[in-house]
Amino acid sequence: MLYQFHGTSPVKLTLHFDGRGEVDIEMLKDLTIRPCPDFFHQVKQSFGPASLSVQMKQVEIKRQQRRSGYKRTNA
Repeated sequence: MLYQFHGTSPVKLTLHFDGRGEVDIEMLKDLTIRPCPDFFHQVKQSFGPASLSVQMKQVEIKRQQRRSGYKRTNA
């Protein structure tokens, strides 16, 4: 299912065991998804309505360093 909806969003998989805890499954870095309504529907149909949680991260803005227009030469 993850390959069927391949995209650019990373996946974090956590398995919850009632009364016993949870386990995080480390996913491959290149295994990313396209989080669309069809994906959400298929996950809920396959694993139940409480099987999916979506969390959005704050966007990190990275500033580019300015470069001067002058080239440094060794004299």
